[in-house]
Amino acid sequence: MGVTTRKQYRITALAVGMFMAVNLILLRSVILYKEKRVKYHKDHHVDKPVILIWNLPMGMENDYRVDEEECGEEIDCLLTYDQDLVNRSDAVVFHFDSASLNSMPKHRKSEQLYVWWSIEKNHKSNLKEFDNFFNLTMTYRRDSEIYAPYGSTNIILEELRNEKQFDLEELLQKKKKSRKMAAWAVSNCAVHRRMKLAKDMIAAGLDLDTFGQCFDDRDIGDEQNSESFYDTLSEYKFYLSFENGYHCKDYITENFWYNGLRSGAVPIVWGAEKKDIEAVAPKNSFIHVDDFKEVSDLVEYMIQLSVNDADYEKYLQWRKWVAIPQLAEDRFRISNGKKELHSFCKLCQVLHQQKTNAMNGEKKSMVVKSLREWWHTKENKECIFSDMLDFEMPQDGVRDFLMRIPQFRDNL
Repeated sequence: MGVTTRKQYRITALAVGMFMAVNLILLRSVILYKEKRVKYHKDHHVDKPVILIWNLPMGMENDYRVDEEECGEEIDCLLTYDQDLVNRSDAVVFHFDSASLNSMPKHRKSEQLYVWWSIEKNHKSNLKEFDNFFNLTMTYRRDSEIYAPYGSTNIILEELRNEKQFDLEELLQKKKKSRKMAAWAVSNCAVHRRMKLAKDMIAAGLDLDTFGQCFDDRDIGDEQNSESFYDTLSEYKFYLSFENGYHCKDYITENFWYNGLRSGAVPIVWGAEKKDIEAVAPKNSFIHVDDFKEVSDLVEYMIQLSVNDADYEKYLQWRKWVAIPQLAEDRFRISNGKKELHSFCKLCQVLHQQKTNAMNGEKKSMVVKSLREWWHTKENKECIFSDMLDFEMPQDGVRDFLMRIPQFRDNL
């Protein structure tokens, strides 16, 4: 073998060796990559429960978190909108506004929980087709299997603590400096009774600043729930927390929790019954329209409070709980540093408990026998009337159903 040939052989051998080494490295990388993918797949699709939101609520995809940081220790689920994961899901959640049998998954696993979810009052759907179909209800009503309110006293207190809003006197001085009386933001102009109530309050002498699509689309701050949003509303002494339904059970929305309580403007409540507000809000934290015989009496009371600092400040005493949690009412004290769970955290907790029960050989049957009966017949008649009076009549079939309800039929 000549010198040139030996050099070529060595070069070729070296090249082959390098090629094999590179491929070995690539192969190991692929293996490690696959191992990581398998581990990721296992961590996120097998080891912890999967919650699938089948249809978008109001057509919007929200970034709900269901992990230990958000929910607390040992409450961790994968929440997804990916319908391809339906067979891997432990719970499938259907929002009321687009839930129908025609749009349901083609196959249902026996151990899956089907959850009927509603963030809005809606009494125009028949719901008869869903008899013995769902396992759980998740709504703003306290008699739901999973109570999913728009807000809560403890959640607001937690937010205020996180933002270090401890100084009640600073908030009161801000209101004195601004001299602003009342604010109201509304984008649904079809609820005629609350629009008339606001107009009557203005006619009775209330100085009211209006915002929202019903009033030239005027914004409060940069966007809802932003720092500038709360900063603007905190300058007002009162906020009109008027709902789009009358006496609907537990229907207490952001109009009360965030536009009112959270911002520091005392809520003037119309819509939910006083007893429902009292069940979830601090004592002496709001003023209810139903307590006044005439609109003029309500406005007069608001004006008196606006010039009497001591009486007005009584409605904000609950905010001292931000700095001193020990002052809170017993029902709002959470022990051992635990936090109040949001709706999907509660559902995740149910799924973990279900898996624990299954491991112990325990199986509990959960079935909503008649969604229609629960949602319609257990609702206040005033709420159903308000839907009819403020909007169009219910869909075909619902009126016939309602006619069989004495509290509805007897008041026609």
